[in-house]
Amino acid sequence: MKEKLRYQSHIIYLDEIILQIAKKLDLVDDTEYVLQLVEAVLLGIRKRLPFPKALQFLMALPMQLRAIFIEQWRISEFLPHPLESFSDFIEEIVQLRPDLFAPGAKGHM
Repeated sequence: MKEKLRYQSHIIYLDEIILQIAKKLDLVDDTEYVLQLVEAVLLGIRKRLPFPKALQFLMALPMQLRAIFIEQWRISEFLPHPLESFSDFIEEIVQLRPDLFAPGAKGHM
């Protein structure tokens, strides 16, 4: 029973993180969309960092975001590509999850 309670507190904590981000983005009514944005950003970061830096970044994340960061991470496919600019990074995130940014998408900014 104690393990279940600890796991439940992690779920609540992830909800709190997403809610804080949603407030900053003025998307409090669409936390599922905000979670998908966070997933896309973390995937974009993971894809671009050299492996040692990706591990350092991973260790700096709260446990709940670590799980998102490493989900379906295949080290064998690790090929970091340097970015030219921040706008290139944003463009890549949009390419990774175009469904989140299409006109008319729920929560579209």
